[in-house]
Amino acid sequence: MTDRMGGGKVALITGANAGIGLTLAERLLTIHKDLHLCLACRNRQRAETARKVLLLSHPRSQISIVTLDTSNIQSVLSAISDIKKQFSRIDYLYLNAGKMSVKNLNFSNLFKSILKMNTLFLFNTGHGLLVHSDEQTPEGLMSTFATNTFGHFVLVKELEDILGGTQSSQIIWTSSVAGVRSAFNPRDIQARNGKDPYGSTKCVIDTTSLVLNEKLKRKNIYSHTTCPGLVLTNMTNGILASWIWWLILPFLYIFRLVLDHLSIDTYRGSESLVWLSQQEPDCLKTGVRYHSSTDVWGSTTVLPVQVNFTLEESFKVYEEMNNLYKGFKEKYKSLDKCDKRKHLVT
Repeated sequence: MTDRMGGGKVALITGANAGIGLTLAERLLTIHKDLHLCLACRNRQRAETARKVLLLSHPRSQISIVTLDTSNIQSVLSAISDIKKQFSRIDYLYLNAGKMSVKNLNFSNLFKSILKMNTLFLFNTGHGLLVHSDEQTPEGLMSTFATNTFGHFVLVKELEDILGGTQSSQIIWTSSVAGVRSAFNPRDIQARNGKDPYGSTKCVIDTTSLVLNEKLKRKNIYSHTTCPGLVLTNMTNGILASWIWWLILPFLYIFRLVLDHLSIDTYRGSESLVWLSQQEPDCLKTGVRYHSSTDVWGSTTVLPVQVNFTLEESFKVYEEMNNLYKGFKEKYKSLDKCDKRKHLVT
């Protein structure tokens, strides 16, 4: 069992086997001595590979692996017992796993924005620039919603008893500038009928985090959101082929003159996530998203950007999320009882 009594803090990162998650893991091991790191990934083989890579630069580090797929709520619930067997507390809970399914660029909206002289907003948020796709999971949830948001919400609810206490814990979400109000319908939090399921999930993250922070801070548990900016990873390769990104890379550097969220590489993108781990959480601003901001010279700072949601409307989203969570808990509790009865009969 690992806890603070053992001398080090514990950080759990979802989606830690690649991209920003892997860079974040490496940076946390460098900054926080005696850190016990838990890689929570859906693919154990890739997680093992990531662990080996991290141990090359940090050979004495404690790195555990938990198999967890945030798009599958049963997988999340099953992983909880494994996590609690290993850890009596968690200091940093990084909710980083995510997906964005894109069919192609929305050239029609692009041309309209050029004519309306509104291209800066389009490229700053990405809203309306992409044609998204989504599908339903076997559990009946929309896949992007489950992966980016709801699976993480379930994880928070289930781990609440090993967060906070006499020492503070931080819940740190990976959100995005794509989380604009026009992407979100509070009466359709899964974006079943929406055109931007990715942007919608980021709005759900921002609102949910706001309420979690309000409800849990009395337990010494704090929740904040971050925006890594545009980072070239496997996710962006789903928008354009990697060779196209390399062709337009010089222009991205130039665009930093007017757009400060063009992190491009995972190190700069992870800046806000790492920075939060070095702060006293009770002194941080609420109702903001912490952005990794990069200037034209490549220098990165962290900027708090106001989230455009009130606490009242955020509570309504939270209640929907919480009711959905209770439904899944009851569903799998009933299934467990049925399985036990079948086992006894056999």
